[in-house]
Amino acid sequence: DCVLCAPPFSNFELARLREVLNTLGAAAAPLYLCYNARREGALVDAFAGSGRELVRMAGGPLGYTSVKASTQQHIFLYGPPWPSVGVPS
Repeated sequence: DCVLCAPPFSNFELARLREVLNTLGAAAAPLYLCYNARREGALVDAFAGSGRELVRMAGGPLGYTSVKASTQQHIFLYGPPWPSVGVPS
């Protein structure tokens, strides 16, 4: 099991997202989150101390039809480091 999330970047506070995930009982499931790399520090800080380490996953930016091209180039997938989710190296 895992949680996949693409929050509305500027309309939803990361602290609130962390709270919602905990309320849903999803705190133990690996989290994969699409997020704007220009705000990567805020993302890492929001989940610090929660037991969820989020790192930018390999690969290029993600594409969204509803997001301006100039913003799309900064949207990446974040998730747990691979060894922490049991994927063989």
